[in-house]
Amino acid sequence: MVKEFTFGTPNNYIGDITTFNNKLYFSVDDGVNGRELWSSDGTTAGTTLVQNLVPGVFGSDPRSMVVYGNSMYLTYSDPTYGRQLFKMDAAENFSLVKEIYPSAGDAQINNMYVANNTLYFSATSPQYGTELWSSDGTEVGTNVFDIASGTNSSNPNYFHWINNKLIFRAQTATSGYEVFVSDGTTLAGTGVLKDIVVGSGSSYPWSLYEFNGKIYFTAYDAVHGTELWLTDGTEAGTTLVMDLNPGIADGFNVNAEPELYMASFNSRMYLFANDGTHGDELMILDQASTAGLTEGTTANFNLFPNPATTSFTLTNLPSEATIQLIDQTGRIVTTENTTTQTQSIATNTLHSGIYFVHVTGKNGETSTQKLVIE
Repeated sequence: MVKEFTFGTPNNYIGDITTFNNKLYFSVDDGVNGRELWSSDGTTAGTTLVQNLVPGVFGSDPRSMVVYGNSMYLTYSDPTYGRQLFKMDAAENFSLVKEIYPSAGDAQINNMYVANNTLYFSATSPQYGTELWSSDGTEVGTNVFDIASGTNSSNPNYFHWINNKLIFRAQTATSGYEVFVSDGTTLAGTGVLKDIVVGSGSSYPWSLYEFNGKIYFTAYDAVHGTELWLTDGTEAGTTLVMDLNPGIADGFNVNAEPELYMASFNSRMYLFANDGTHGDELMILDQASTAGLTEGTTANFNLFPNPATTSFTLTNLPSEATIQLIDQTGRIVTTENTTTQTQSIATNTLHSGIYFVHVTGKNGETSTQKLVIE
């Protein structure tokens, strides 16, 4: 353990963990200063409050931290400017980048994403609504893409950069919610990538996920229901992968958390989907072939409890096996080797969420199961 915090409020947590200038930065409420920005060099003595930006029990509540160039960009509640876009340099000096929502308002800055030597994000202003913004780190270089025009909001999110294009989800009154594309520099170079549901109706694209040089997402149309699509950043290259649950029936649960659909590991994309026969199950999309989905290997081991809180146990394992716990980004968070058929793994240091438990036997046999950590 690096440092033990006496949390000041119920359900408090360490959040927005970001590395910058050889330190780890995060937000936490220590019970004295409210939620503020802290840094750590990995030692107890080196884990300290960066600055009490807003004295009092509530703090500045820093969020959405991302490194761009020689600074770390973030949003926090400032008593003079409100919640705006700020940056911190390597000497931990803070400065306002731009007052997007005037008169100490809340610019609701989210989805900060760095690509094309530019910082992209969504923000709200009384003049433009909630729109796509870009910044080069200066006030004059921080500008809006007024996609929905006027005070209407395009509500952009899920930013990805492929083939020199910014791909994201947004909406207008004439297009509904669709996948949009931008050259990343001008409003004239920004628009609907493909109007899957033609006109003002929406295909409601969710879970834009980059895999094998393409962006995969779920979308709805009146012929196929909600299914898996992909795009290479061109209209012609935006296509249905397959009608997994044939006809209008949905291959993806539209009522589930969309971010839980997809993850990648070992050149494969894992998805929770419904082929109409097996219900909601783990499916696999191979990097070598995007022609279709196959059902994941039937797990021949037992896993309990699921959901887990502090630990889980595997039984009926191969006599020699490697166990990997993988998060939704494809990152291996735990690896254990075992020569017994029963193995317990602690989870008390992991964040809550969806994980994959991947087991490989000595003869190359593999099995995967979903694990929920609460």
